[in-house]
Formats: sequence, structure tokens, C-alpha cells
Amino acid sequence: MATLTLPGVLLSGTHGARPAASTVGKGTLYAETDTGQTYQSDGVSTWTAWGHAAGGGVTELDYTQITSPASSITATTEGSANTVITSGAVTCDGSTPIEIEFWAPYIRSRANNVLFIVLYEDGSSIGLMALAGGGSVGDFYNPGVIGRRKLTPTAGSHTFSIRAYIGGGSAGEVGAGAGGSGNYLPAFTRITQGS
Repeated sequence: MATLTLPGVLLSGTHGARPAASTVGKGTLYAETDTGQTYQSDGVSTWTAWGHAAGGGVTELDYTQITSPASSITATTEGSANTVITSGAVTCDGSTPIEIEFWAPYIRSRANNVLFIVLYEDGSSIGLMALAGGGSVGDFYNPGVIGRRKLTPTAGSHTFSIRAYIGGGSAGEVGAGAGGSGNYLPAFTRITQGS
């Protein structure tokens, strides 16, 4: 038979007001009112995002989608890339990794052109995620494009976006739709925490 223990059970407050893990009993939960996240104390030194330590749970911090294609990708440099999807703001603790996932049913570049997909954090590029390159015979489609990046942002609020630019020439496109029979599914970004 399991033993029921209530070491403090559940505390709540802002991330900044969370007490040291050593000052509460092992197993105590802390619900952050400003981030929406719940953490569990080991009673010694560490708060772990609840569900991550045991069972490898994953917490979704943000999911943002578009239901129409971004069909006017005309920027020609990484620094001026056109915004495709912007996440909601997520609050990070500075020590727990997050994973950013991007999916689109297709990306399209025009003949003799290249379309680049870029991941941005807080308005600055942090790297290229994908590309499509068109040959001389016509447009080039990359179907079911997916990109993922795991990183540990600094503590505080962060916003991530997927942006795109072309090598020159005619506009590129990042596909999306509303779903349903015969229609493309939405393109999306998902930000998760855990393993």
C-alpha cells in the first residue's frame, strides 16, 4: 500500500518568489502564476518541471499556427527575412532546455531561386532551419518540411519566430491551409519543455 505524504503539497506564486528547493519537503509542487508552469522539489537543491523527471513528460509552452500560406516571401537577406509565424511569449528559467519545432506541409521556391527558413529569437536570427532550391525547369517544392532546435534560453520572457527569405527573383512561399478534405493542414510552431 502506498504511503500518503503531504510535505507542503502545493505552493503558488511568481517564478521569482519560488523558495529554495531545500526549504520545502521533497515532492512539494510549486505552481508559477506568471508562467503557468508547475515544478517539483527534490527537497535538497533542485526544482524540476513537473512530469519531466519521472516518465520523461513533455510540457507544451506554446503552439501557434497559420491557416493560409505565407506566399509573399520577397526579402533577400537573413536579417530582413519575412515573418511567417510568431510564437506567444514563453517564460524560461535559464536552466531548463526547451525545444522549438516548426512544420509546414510544403515550402516552395521559384525557378533558379532558393528559399531559406530561419529561426529567430527575440527579433534576431539564431540559424537556418531549412531551404528549398528551384532548378531551371520550374518551381521546387519540399513537402512536409520539419525543423527542430533544442536550446536553453536565458531566464525571462522570449518570443520565437519562423521567418523566410529568398536568394532573389520571384517570391517564395511557405505552405499552410485550414485542413479538411483536399486541403493542406496548418503550418505551426510548437515550443515544449522536457524530454
